[in-house]
Formats: sequence, C-alpha cells, structure tokens
Amino acid sequence: MLLSLVEALCLESFCSCFDILRQIRCIRRSLPRSSLATLITAFILSEVDYCNVALSGLSNRDLERVQSVINAGASLTTGARKYDHVTPLLKDSHWLCISECITYKLCVLVYKGALKMQDMKMKVQVARHENAGRENAGMKMQHSGSSHVTVINNRH
Repeated sequence: MLLSLVEALCLESFCSCFDILRQIRCIRRSLPRSSLATLITAFILSEVDYCNVALSGLSNRDLERVQSVINAGASLTTGARKYDHVTPLLKDSHWLCISECITYKLCVLVYKGALKMQDMKMKVQVARHENAGRENAGMKMQHSGSSHVTVINNRH
C-alpha cells in the first residue's frame, strides 16, 4: 500500500518533469547552453534528488521511467540527437544514473547518521567528564598524621 502510494506520487512528479522539459525545449534556442543546464538542473535534477531515497523500493520498470527523465534532460542540455547514446552525455555533464543517485543518497544519509551518533556519544562523554570534574572539585583530602580524613566541601 505504502509503496504504491510512493510510486504514484513519484511517477506523477516525473510526468510533471517531462512537461517542464517540453517547455524548456521550446525556448532552448534562445538560451546559452550554461543557462539551459542551470534550468534543467534546477527543475529536473533537484526533483529527482528530492525523492530519490523514496525511489529505492521501486521496480526496475519504474526506475527506468525516472532514468528516462534524466536522459531527456541530458540530451536537451547537450543538444544531442534522438538516437545518440546518453551515457557519454551523462558522464560529460557529471550526472549519475538513477540507481547511482539512490545509492549515493543512501550512503550520505547513513554517513550523516553515523556522524550524528558519534557526535552525540562524544557530547555524553564530555558531559560525564565535566560532571566528574565538578564532583571531584567539591572534595578535599586532608591528611592528619596516620589517619586519613575526607572532608567534603560543597562550594556550589
């Protein structure tokens, strides 16, 4: 149920990406190539990047639909013809395939989560160390002759 909802939302989003690409295609001759690449990156790749973790459970057929959006954007950006191979265009543009995008995003999220956990553990250790330092600062050891007497002095 949840996967079908995610599929429906993502595929609807990518249909709108094709609409945006059609609109950009109409004005592509009026724009320099750098502006064209910026538009496609802003509207298309940001949309793919936004929900690519949700795409990790999609079927290959649905992932191929998403990849076709990226391929169309790369072709439009570079001015490639209909039957040109897309892989070199993606490499030249420094764009990843959708499976690589998903893997990269998941790795980044796991890495950030691990750093967050490490940061939280470090904060706990520092807090313990500070608390132990405060407790030790309140105690004084006094030695009188052969007997040891501990006097607790709270200076808080």
